[in-house]
Amino acid sequence: DHTQSTFAPALAVMLGATVIEKHFTTDKDLPGRDNKFALDKNEFTQMVGLIRDAEAMLVDQGHDYQSCESDTVENYRGRWGS
Repeated sequence: DHTQSTFAPALAVMLGATVIEKHFTTDKDLPGRDNKFALDKNEFTQMVGLIRDAEAMLVDQGHDYQSCESDTVENYRGRWGS
């Protein structure tokens, strides 16, 4: 990935990517063509957090309600037409 985006890798994970390649730098002003678009420590940390959020969103929670919702389902379901 040769973008400066920290969000694009999270989108890639949601689309099925299992490997992310991202350039890392300690100083974007260092010589070399990769340092301009490489992520610094804070950006890299943000990217990892977004990837972890994306992974958590992909976990199947099932379609059943939780036990703490049983009163609502049993006593109020008709109000919403279900």
